[in-house]
Amino acid sequence: MLAVPFARSIGSLRGRTTALLNFAQTLQPSSTAALVDAVRGLLSDLGKVRRDDVLPIDTEREQHEEEDRIARGEDTDDAREGFELDTNEKRDMEGLEQALEGFGTSGEKTSEVRWGGQKGDELVAWFKARLDRLEEEVAAAMAMRG
Repeated sequence: MLAVPFARSIGSLRGRTTALLNFAQTLQPSSTAALVDAVRGLLSDLGKVRRDDVLPIDTEREQHEEEDRIARGEDTDDAREGFELDTNEKRDMEGLEQALEGFGTSGEKTSEVRWGGQKGDELVAWFKARLDRLEEEVAAAMAMRG
């Protein structure tokens, strides 16, 4: 249930950004090319957001996992280092996408590097602030157009 508000927020931002891109492309191309590129960049960044980028760490789940390991008599230090969520098709695909992201890039492989370590509400607010600034710039370009 935690994922729903974040997914809804990111989806809303992606929709607003797509609409802004479509609108910005109707302005005079020579004067707004950099603005259109900035909107495209934001849309691209929003498309790169993964579940792990927005969801807070589930400390309750980690605590239960550790309690289960203790009950089974396993070494909790070794288990914590190798902790991995159960696999499913979606997680497998996300893992593959993350692995492929690293090819041909200059090192922005992790969300910590890409988003400055922001997660959850902070990350959504950061994207919203970027979109708000771009909307203001498009409105100013529209006003100049006459």
